[in-house]
Amino acid sequence: MKSLLIIILALFLVSPFTYAEQPQLSQEVINSLHEKALQLKNDGKYQEAEILLKQIMNIQPDNPNAHFDLGNVYLFQKRYDEAINRYKEATRLGLDKKFIADYYFNLSICYAGMGNSERAIASVEQCLKINPDYESAKDLLDLYKSGGNMVKIEPVD
Repeated sequence: MKSLLIIILALFLVSPFTYAEQPQLSQEVINSLHEKALQLKNDGKYQEAEILLKQIMNIQPDNPNAHFDLGNVYLFQKRYDEAINRYKEATRLGLDKKFIADYYFNLSICYAGMGNSERAIASVEQCLKINPDYESAKDLLDLYKSGGNMVKIEPVD
């Protein structure tokens, strides 16, 4: 029932008949929408997740988590330029410091996907400067340096 309410609310928010002024939603409702967007992303429903995250950003344009998570949606779709833009906006808006290593890790994957190995390596090295114990980053750096094929590297949510 809660999921149905969230979907109906989301449809209302994206409706072309919605007034120019968005309704004031409680932070609890926005958090529920955000959780639903993350679940949709995890289920591979990227377009639906993108719609919800953009609606959150329409209501709260300074929400760094929505920008970061939209970057992840784009990254899973291999829309690397768009992902990088969302990640950079998230940090500009004050992404929580505990996610900065993840920011560099995901940037590295974007750059690798774009064929820019120099920036990919620099980004994963920056990730490791922030968190030297980041095992996935260590593995990624080893992969880059060995010249191995990137079979399937997942971004960090």
